[in-house]
Amino acid sequence: MDVIRIVIEVVVFIYIASFFLYIVRLIKGPTLFDKVLVVDAFSYDLMVFMALIAIYTGNPYMASPMVLVALWAFALDMYISKIVEYGDIGE
Repeated sequence: MDVIRIVIEVVVFIYIASFFLYIVRLIKGPTLFDKVLVVDAFSYDLMVFMALIAIYTGNPYMASPMVLVALWAFALDMYISKIVEYGDIGE
């Protein structure tokens, strides 16, 4: 069990470093599509990060926030695609 904890701790530091890289790319992203891709990648990495924390702490209640993050990322994609296609969110 100690090996799993050590691996999770190392992977958590890697995820934290990738979060900083995502923030830099979000700020410097030349186009809207780059920024949407960064937010998607950040959202999915956040879900994996939450799963790792749930495994590390033994807390099974982290599953419902992970689903909410996935739905938020999907809603963002739909919102941006509708704006790009129609020029307005409309109804």
